[in-house]
Amino acid sequence: MNSVDTCLIVGANDTTNQGAQEGGPDHPLAGMPVIEVWKAKKVIFMKRTMGAGYADVENPVFFNENTDMLLGNATDTTEQISAKVKELLG
Repeated sequence: MNSVDTCLIVGANDTTNQGAQEGGPDHPLAGMPVIEVWKAKKVIFMKRTMGAGYADVENPVFFNENTDMLLGNATDTTEQISAKVKELLG
């Protein structure tokens, strides 16, 4: 992930939770395999809310300096992004 410019995450709260690796042995997700999105240069999470995921564990990646949150309905937001990209590419 260190060579990745931007990671766009749709949902996937628990499977991208930095705490699983760095939260210590008592972390609720300790040892769970995760995608190390926090290592990308820019991280964008698409979620309905800032709420915790299925495991009800806060994701510290949300608060990293390289992370932005794009809150709202992922289907609608994805369609809007896709339309804008098509417009820009002509």
